[in-house]
Order: sequence, then C-alpha cells, then structure tokens
Amino acid sequence: MKTKLLISMIILAVVLAAGAGRAAVVVVADFGASGQQVYTGTYGGSPSSWVEVSGNAGFNASGASFGLGSGLTLTFDTDYGLWNPNDGTDPANDQALLGSMLYAGGGFGVPATVQFSVSGFTAAQYVVFDFVGSAQWGATVNTDSSGDVLVPQGIAGGSFTTVASGLTGSTSYSTVMTEGDHVGEGNLAGMRIVVYDSEGEFQAGVAPEPSSLALILCGATLTLARRRRRGERA
Repeated sequence: MKTKLLISMIILAVVLAAGAGRAAVVVVADFGASGQQVYTGTYGGSPSSWVEVSGNAGFNASGASFGLGSGLTLTFDTDYGLWNPNDGTDPANDQALLGSMLYAGGGFGVPATVQFSVSGFTAAQYVVFDFVGSAQWGATVNTDSSGDVLVPQGIAGGSFTTVASGLTGSTSYSTVMTEGDHVGEGNLAGMRIVVYDSEGEFQAGVAPEPSSLALILCGATLTLARRRRRGERA
C-alpha cells in the first residue's frame, strides 16, 4: 500500500513539473515621456519584455493608442500627462521604470482624472490588472469600476499592486487614475496585465505554481520513503 502511494506521488510530481512551462500571458508597460529609458528588468517578477508607452513631456491629447503585444491595445480616453524626472542611466535598474511616469493633475493642463482603456481581450478570458507608482508618488486607480485602490509610491525591489483581478465577460476594460498619496497629482510608473484563457487557468494561477507544488510533493515523497526505510530497519 505504501509502495503504491509512493509511486502515485512520484508520478503526480513529474506530471506537474512537466506542465510548469504553461503560463498565462503577461504584458508589461513602462510609462514615460519620449526619450525615457525603456525598462528591461524584471520588477515584481515580471518578464523583461516591457513595452514603451510614451509621448510629449507634459500634456498629451486624448486618442493616442499603443500596441502592448498579444493583441492588446491601450487607448487614452482623456488627455493625460507624461514625465521623466529621473529614470537613471541603466535600463535594467528599477529606476528606469520608477523614474518616469504617467500622471494625472500636476500642471501643464493635464486633467485631475485620466482614463485609458485596454482592448483586445476575448469575453472568455480572465484578466488581472496590476500597477506600480513612480519613485515620486503613487495614484488612486480604479479598473472596470471594481473600486478605488491606492497604488503607493514605487520603490526599488518592490512589487505591483493588484487593482482588479478576475475580470471577465468583456473585450475591453477601462482604468481611471487620480491623485493618490500626494495631493493634486497621481503617478503610475508601470502596468502589468495577466491574461488567463479560462476560469480554470485563472484559479490555478492563484494556487502554488506547478513547479513549486511538484517540489513539495517530491519532498513529501522522499520524507515518506525515509520513514518507511527506518521502519523496515527497526
């Protein structure tokens, strides 16, 4: 009986490890004015394939669109602001992400509320929107009317803040940003979108990764095997 259990656990661990390569689509965007260094690091565990969302320093008119990859498009529904106060000299350094930003309020005629939409999803997909504030300030963000979330000031070695999770049933989702932890201006340095093709994939995405679970099972298998050998020697 114990031998059969050991074999079953080993098979399950191998299957899970083999499936570890399957993952959701992850898109990451670096906000900033033209001339910014486009980030190439892996902030918050993200992939390094960052897409530049840029424009004039200061005021930008509504209607601009940017391809994000994987069939997704970001379009600004309102006027918006972009700035590069200090995005460093090394594109792999977190400062290249955090030192430039999309902003609402803050001068140059930029409105206090900025709205943009991301389209190109299928209605069956499940979507997560994460954001990070700039090294200067953060912002209050609301995606798909899911509620206001304070995205704090971004820090090197930090992580994203999830604003909306499990969005489904639509091909486009809108995000509204306003002032956050600084009165009069809201800043966002970057955005991460995670796309799952089904509810099952989304639910699995919040559980331990297959590779991690496989390691856990392998460890449990080895422990059980050692205990069995000890029992045989006793």
